[in-house]
Amino acid sequence: KQSAVGDKAASINQKFKLDLAKAKQLLEESGVPKPWKVTYHAYTGRQEIMQIAELYQALAATVGVEVELKTGEWGVLWKKQQKMESAANMFAVLWWADWPTPTGWLETMLRSEDPIVFNFSHYSNPEYDRLLDEGIKLQGSDQPMAIEKFIEAQRIAYDDAAVMCLVDLKKTLLHRADITGVGYNAAYEWVDVYKLRRN
Repeated sequence: KQSAVGDKAASINQKFKLDLAKAKQLLEESGVPKPWKVTYHAYTGRQEIMQIAELYQALAATVGVEVELKTGEWGVLWKKQQKMESAANMFAVLWWADWPTPTGWLETMLRSEDPIVFNFSHYSNPEYDRLLDEGIKLQGSDQPMAIEKFIEAQRIAYDDAAVMCLVDLKKTLLHRADITGVGYNAAYEWVDVYKLRRN
């Protein structure tokens, strides 16, 4: 059962591939009038966020889409993205595992919200919400069924193109061999110095 569930999850993650020719064809067929232009909020202070934004901007330009990058501090852009009238078409988010279930990401980033807190795409799909809620109720008593619900919810969000999951970042921390207790907080990028010990 777990293997079958894992295969389903993997099939979702492998769904999207870079195909610029296909992207241009779909844009031409969409009927969206030219010039094609989107706005993109990218907050400063994170090198990865800016690199991803600039790479996306360059790739989009090859198919005729202008990406206007709007940069600023996290708190400023966060507030702008919460309101439709000041939100960019796209917002780069670096997220981490809050707890050992997918709900930290699926609920926080994609569940219908009013007012908006972290659902920066302003995404709302009742079927997605229903599956997510069922998965949350089942995760403590029937984990395989909860996983099925989460996978189906994720498939809906992917089919709706609500988000693009781009990269799983890895961090390397260099330290002396005689230092123990080295840990990294991905959320706020700090090392807990109180746990450091020298052997």
